Amino acid sequence: MLTAGFVLGSLAACDVPEAPEWEIVARAPVSSDTFTWIDFLPPTVDTVTAGGQLVFVLNIPQDSITYRLGRVCPACVALHGDTVQIPPFEFADSLDVRFPDNLAAIDVQQATLRAEVDNGLNFDLVGPPSQSDTLPTLVLVLRNLGTGEILDSLSLQRGADSLPAGSRWSPELSISNSEIVDGVRVVLRVMHPGSERLVEVDTMRVAALLAKLDQTQIAELTLVLDGAQWEDDDPVSWDQRTRDEIAERFREAELTAVVFHDLEAIGNLEISMAATREQLFSGDP
Repeated sequence: MLTAGFVLGSLAACDVPEAPEWEIVARAPVSSDTFTWIDFLPPTVDTVTAGGQLVFVLNIPQDSITYRLGRVCPACVALHGDTVQIPPFEFADSLDVRFPDNLAAIDVQQATLRAEVDNGLNFDLVGPPSQSDTLPTLVLVLRNLGTGEILDSLSLQRGADSLPAGSRWSPELSISNSEIVDGVRVVLRVMHPGSERLVEVDTMRVAALLAKLDQTQIAELTLVLDGAQWEDDDPVSWDQRTRDEIAERFREAELTAVVFHDLEAIGNLEISMAATREQLFSGDP
């Protein structure tokens, strides 16, 4: 009995321990997303990998312009319907291949302008062969639209070349290591010596000039962005069991957003977290 009383007395002198309390901290990545300058590119600019390096490429649609004989050869207007020798004439015009409004300039490593001159007239646009006259009679010049700089040129010469009725000349003009501003301009110049054979003059017949930038490789470009925005909505959801666990145990949490960037820009970055899309940036999430 003495032993039992001693034990009971000892227990009465000690506090009964309370249930343990634990503060659990859990860290988990919720979500991540990435956007780059590619998100701001106009639809006409794309990226490809060339030689293991990412480069820009342009996808500008082909453009064209047509010329009636009456415009190319003013002296031919009075001869419409007659069968005569085409008189000598000179003509010059240009076709602009412009960049989109928000693309100001490109630093071209390599590019090709594919041009076409379609001769829908009924005589050789270069002129009859001549052993003594080898001057160019049809010239294409490629210029930098913003600066006027000549980038490349090609020509057809009497005695060496010809462009008969119904035929097409398809030259390629090259651009390399140049900064192109606003676009390019293709200048067409015709210095026709006149025909030696009789031709029925039809001032409604046309010649055409076509141009397309192709095979572009661009190291850098300059964009003009006014009021551009990037917006991303990244939902996170849990299964019902997890939702119940959070509801029963969740006390507080802290959301940490980390932004890594290598693009310098001026603007505002706003982040909101809410239960629904409608509550984002509402002031009452």
